[in-house]
Amino acid sequence: MRNLFSTTLLLLVAVSIFLFVSCSKDDDDNGQSKKPPVIYIAGYVDNGTNDVARYWKNDTVIKLAGEDRTTLAASIFVSGNDVYVAGREFIGGRFIAKYWKNGIEYELESGSTNAHIASKAETVDATSGASPSTSSTYVFSIFVSDTNAYLAGRETTGTKSVAKYWKNKKGVVLSDAASNYAAATSIVVYNGDIYASGIESNGACNVPKYWKNGGATSLTDGKYDGIAYALTVSRGDVYVTGYECNEAGKQVAKYWKNGVAVSLTDGTNDASAHPIFISGNDVYVAGYETNETKASIKYWKNGKLVATLTDGKREAYVYSMYVYNNDVYIVGYEYNEAGNRVAKYWKNGVETELTDGTTDAYAGCITILPGK
Repeated sequence: MRNLFSTTLLLLVAVSIFLFVSCSKDDDDNGQSKKPPVIYIAGYVDNGTNDVARYWKNDTVIKLAGEDRTTLAASIFVSGNDVYVAGREFIGGRFIAKYWKNGIEYELESGSTNAHIASKAETVDATSGASPSTSSTYVFSIFVSDTNAYLAGRETTGTKSVAKYWKNKKGVVLSDAASNYAAATSIVVYNGDIYASGIESNGACNVPKYWKNGGATSLTDGKYDGIAYALTVSRGDVYVTGYECNEAGKQVAKYWKNGVAVSLTDGTNDASAHPIFISGNDVYVAGYETNETKASIKYWKNGKLVATLTDGKREAYVYSMYVYNNDVYIVGYEYNEAGNRVAKYWKNGVETELTDGTTDAYAGCITILPGK
C-alpha cells in the first residue's frame, strides 16, 4: 500500500472534511440563491520560509497567522457569521493543534502529548503510526453544531496511536487504547449524534470504520488494508468514503451507505474516494485514480464516472467538494512543471488557480454559502 503522502495530503484530511470531507453542512443547506455564492476554501501557502495558514473568501485571502509563524489550515466550517478553521502551529519544536474562530486562536487540550497537524516537511500520513516526535496529535476535520466545535484526529504516544475527537478543546478517545494504530479522519454531528470516520488496525491490516457516539462499525472484514476518509449523514443514512485493497494489493475507490459498499473503480489501478456530497437523491464523490505513475482527479455521481479533471501528466489530488445550485465544485492541488503544488478548485470541470505556483500551496476544504 502506498504511503499516504503520495496518494493524499490530508488533514487530512483535514481534511477535509472534510474533510470534509466535513467542510460543509448537510445537503439541506444547499442554497438556491441566484446571486453569486460566497466560496470559502481553507489551506496554506509556503512563503519561502514557512507554511502560512489562510483561507480564501471568493477573491479575498485571509491570513490566520503572521508570515513569521509556521501554520496550516486544514478544514473550514461557516456557521452564521462565524468562520471556524482547524489547523496547527509549529512552536518550540512541536506542533500545536488549534482552531480559529473569526481569527481568534483556541488550542486543543492534550495530556502529556502535543497536538498538531503535520507540516509539508513531514509525512502527512493518516495511515502510519510513525510520528516526528515521541508524542503528537493530528487534526483532520472540523464541524460546528450549536456553537460547539468538534474536531477529529489522532493522538500518538510512543508507538501507539488512538483515534480521538475534541468537543471544543476537550478530547474524547474513540479507539481501543490497546490497538497499535487508529485515527479519526472526519466528523459530523447529526440530530445530536456524533459521527466520525477513520481507521483502526487489527494487528495485520488497517480497517476502515466509523463511530457513532463512540460505538464502532467496521466497514470491511479486515482481510485487506483500507481507510475511511470522509463521512456525511443525510436523512439518517450514513455515507463513508475511502478505499479497500483487493487481492492484488490495489486500492479500490469505494463509498459505503449504511455499511454497504459501492465500488467506484475496478481495481486495475490504485484509486481512492475522498470527499462526498449528498444533493437531493444524488450522491457525488470525488477522488483519484492512478495511471501507474501519476494520480488524476475524478468525480462520480451515483456510482458512475462523470469526469476526469486532470490529464495525468502531473500528480493531482482532491480533498473536498460542494454541490451548489447543481454546480459541482472540487478542491485540491496539481503539481506544475516546476514541481510545486498549485492550489486549485474546479467548477463543473473548469479550473481556477488559487496560487501562482511559485511555491508550494495546499487547498483542502471548501464550503459555500448563498450570496447576499
